Amino acid sequence: MNKDELRLFIKQRLVESNRSSSFRDNSKLIITELVKLPEFKSARRVFCYVSIKHEVDTIYLIEQMLASGKEVYVPVCQNKDMVMCGIKSLDDLNDKNCYNIPEPDNFCEMKGVDIAIVPGIAFDIKGNRLGRGGGFYDRLDVDCLRIALAFECQIVNEIPVDAWDKKVDIIITEERLIRPTKKV
Repeated sequence: MNKDELRLFIKQRLVESNRSSSFRDNSKLIITELVKLPEFKSARRVFCYVSIKHEVDTIYLIEQMLASGKEVYVPVCQNKDMVMCGIKSLDDLNDKNCYNIPEPDNFCEMKGVDIAIVPGIAFDIKGNRLGRGGGFYDRLDVDCLRIALAFECQIVNEIPVDAWDKKVDIIITEERLIRPTKKV
């Protein structure tokens, strides 16, 4: 399967899965496992995607992080690139970009993060990630732990990869935690 075929296949799986199981309950299970991770507990600055339809819901996670005193950064689209912007509350997400994703309307300088929580359409156990095709998260210039939140139906045996595709270090689903081994 090529990338476009795989995206379509997984999107159909997500629609079916969200009908048959509890999307909110599974999202909460995934978030609960994330916040137990030692790496997450020790992180002070966290970049986190703002969820849209058929993604693990991150709104509650963002609220939790803000309440606990973590610095939270979210994506902001600027032309064909993505930058990170710090927020102080969910009320800061008062604008929507060209993809209809909530984002802050102010831009700020980001000084680096400890963890990047990234979305994706599909993942494999090697840590490969298939996004929506824009390359935003592959071009994201961060040197930190990358964690993917996904539903089990988004895990596949193998994802076709290109040289520019960035892997994730941890994948958390409602059923398991995957720590792909990195080649040195």
